[in-house]
Amino acid sequence: MMAFVKHNLKLSLVLLVISLLIYNFFTRETTLEVKDKSNNHYVNDIYLSNDYIYNQLDDQDKQAYDYYFNIVKKAPISKKVTFSDLGCSEAEECYSLLLYIHDAISVEHPELINYATFSGSIQGDEIKLLFTNASPLKFASEIGLLRIERIIDSIKKKTANMTDGEKVLYVYEWIGDHATYDHLFTFASKNQSVFNVFINHNAVCAGFSKTATIIFQNIGIEAYSVTGHMNPNDSVGHMWNIIKINDKYYNFDSTWAASRNKKDAEDYYFGLIPLEMSDYQLDHPGWYPEVVNESIPGVLS
Repeated sequence: MMAFVKHNLKLSLVLLVISLLIYNFFTRETTLEVKDKSNNHYVNDIYLSNDYIYNQLDDQDKQAYDYYFNIVKKAPISKKVTFSDLGCSEAEECYSLLLYIHDAISVEHPELINYATFSGSIQGDEIKLLFTNASPLKFASEIGLLRIERIIDSIKKKTANMTDGEKVLYVYEWIGDHATYDHLFTFASKNQSVFNVFINHNAVCAGFSKTATIIFQNIGIEAYSVTGHMNPNDSVGHMWNIIKINDKYYNFDSTWAASRNKKDAEDYYFGLIPLEMSDYQLDHPGWYPEVVNESIPGVLS
């Protein structure tokens, strides 16, 4: 009888400790700025886009953007959309529009931690969309989001008294220290999301770029995720950042740090040297401010 009581007491203590840890995890406040939840494109508090691409779109593209955004925000597995939902009338036109809107939302909303990409098939005047999500379990993504908030909060505190140049270097090295380039599952959906960088510590360029964008906003640096190619002859797409320092814009590519990992590697810091990225070409140059190939002030100097 005594053994049974002791066993139950131990179990109760373990459950109590676990409950307290969970309670603390869910209720602990952070210094993250509460975002404007009334914004039509609000997703969560780790990031809020200023609609810099959305505001450049025409009315038809905005309609498609809003419609598609409200779908992927819910992280579905599949969805059927009609041509009229997108504001178009022909299959080829509609599919091209979806690809265009996908590009815009992917770079403008890194806080969509589950969204990676889609595939689609034409069925009459409908397109059946199949989505690949970073985390198939809603509960796992919700817990992951809380963990990401805590990590960003920690970074925000550590960089509070840094100069902008020091912050840029810190973010670059932080990504290199906390994530590696996944050469084995390069095209896996999870690798396109910040979820994998913050939680699983491996990803590809899309994950690194989106992570940098989120961190930069939370520590006071203007930054954009961008897609394109590393040189004119490169058939493989790439994603990196454009950042603003002292009223000028510079390329920033943390994939160099994440794929090298060792700071003594000869090319580890190439993603902070504009001349090393002078051949980079944007997919949608009209969306972004023009970059300069000058040294980033206060970085590596």
